[in-house]
Amino acid sequence: MKAVVVSEPRICDINDMEALAYEAEMEYVRKEPEVKYILCTSIDDVQIGDRVDLVYNLAQRAYQHKYACRSNKSNTYGGFYYTNGRPA
Repeated sequence: MKAVVVSEPRICDINDMEALAYEAEMEYVRKEPEVKYILCTSIDDVQIGDRVDLVYNLAQRAYQHKYACRSNKSNTYGGFYYTNGRPA
Protein backbone atom coordinates (compact mmCIF):
# COMPACT_ATOMS: atom_id res chain seq x y z
CA MET A 1 0.00 0.00 0.00
CA LYS A 2 1.17 3.56 -0.69
CA ALA A 3 0.81 6.69 1.43
CA VAL A 4 2.04 10.29 1.53
CA VAL A 5 3.88 11.43 4.69
CA VAL A 6 2.22 14.42 6.42
CA SER A 7 4.22 14.65 9.69
CA GLU A 8 7.66 13.91 11.14
CA PRO A 9 8.16 10.73 13.23
CA ARG A 10 7.41 11.14 16.96
CA ILE A 11 6.36 9.03 19.94
CA CYS A 12 2.60 8.37 19.64
CA ASP A 13 0.00 6.34 21.53
CA ILE A 14 -1.25 3.70 19.08
CA ASN A 15 -3.68 1.02 20.27
CA ASP A 16 -2.68 1.61 23.93
CA MET A 17 1.02 1.28 23.05
CA GLU A 18 3.67 4.01 22.85
CA ALA A 19 5.59 3.74 19.59
CA LEU A 20 7.58 5.83 17.13
CA ALA A 21 5.23 6.75 14.29
CA TYR A 22 4.39 9.40 11.74
CA GLU A 23 1.12 10.42 10.11
CA ALA A 24 0.50 9.63 6.45
CA GLU A 25 -2.42 9.99 4.07
CA MET A 26 -3.37 6.48 2.94
CA GLU A 27 -4.04 6.11 -0.78
CA TYR A 28 -6.87 3.59 -0.91
CA VAL A 29 -8.19 2.24 -4.21
CA ARG A 30 -11.90 2.12 -3.32
CA LYS A 31 -12.12 4.45 -0.31
CA GLU A 32 -11.46 8.13 0.28
CA PRO A 33 -7.91 9.04 1.45
CA GLU A 34 -7.49 8.86 5.23
CA VAL A 35 -4.71 10.04 7.57
CA LYS A 36 -3.36 7.29 9.86
CA TYR A 37 -0.37 6.68 12.11
CA ILE A 38 2.40 4.58 10.53
CA LEU A 39 4.86 2.69 12.77
CA CYS A 40 8.53 3.24 11.96
CA THR A 41 12.03 2.92 13.41
CA SER A 42 14.55 5.62 14.24
CA ILE A 43 16.57 4.88 11.09
CA ASP A 44 13.64 5.13 8.66
CA ASP A 45 14.28 8.09 6.39
CA VAL A 46 10.93 9.86 5.94
CA GLN A 47 10.36 13.47 4.95
CA ILE A 48 7.04 15.32 4.74
CA GLY A 49 5.62 14.88 1.24
CA ASP A 50 7.43 11.58 0.50
CA ARG A 51 5.48 8.65 -0.93
CA VAL A 52 6.16 5.55 1.18
CA ASP A 53 5.40 1.83 0.93
CA LEU A 54 3.52 0.27 3.84
CA VAL A 55 2.71 -3.17 5.18
CA TYR A 56 0.14 -4.15 7.80
CA ASN A 57 1.50 -5.56 11.07
CA LEU A 58 -1.08 -8.05 12.36
CA ALA A 59 0.50 -8.38 15.81
CA GLN A 60 0.38 -4.63 16.50
CA ARG A 61 -2.81 -4.00 14.48
CA ALA A 62 -1.27 -1.05 12.66
CA TYR A 63 0.42 -0.14 9.39
CA GLN A 64 4.19 0.08 9.45
CA HIS A 65 6.87 1.52 7.24
CA LYS A 66 8.20 -1.10 4.81
CA TYR A 67 11.79 -1.74 5.85
CA ALA A 68 13.78 -0.52 2.87
CA CYS A 69 16.02 2.16 4.38
CA ARG A 70 18.52 4.27 2.49
CA SER A 71 21.65 5.40 4.29
CA ASN A 72 22.36 9.11 4.13
CA LYS A 73 23.77 11.91 6.29
CA SER A 74 20.61 12.19 8.41
CA ASN A 75 20.67 8.57 9.65
CA THR A 76 24.36 7.61 9.47
CA TYR A 77 27.16 8.71 11.81
CA GLY A 78 30.88 8.51 11.09
CA GLY A 79 30.71 8.25 7.30
CA PHE A 80 30.57 5.38 4.83
CA TYR A 81 33.23 2.66 4.68
CA TYR A 82 33.95 -0.39 2.58
CA THR A 83 34.20 -3.74 4.39
CA ASN A 84 38.01 -3.52 4.28
CA GLY A 85 37.95 -0.25 6.26
CA ARG A 86 38.64 2.20 3.43
CA PRO A 87 36.43 5.33 3.33
CA ALA A 88 33.83 5.18 0.56
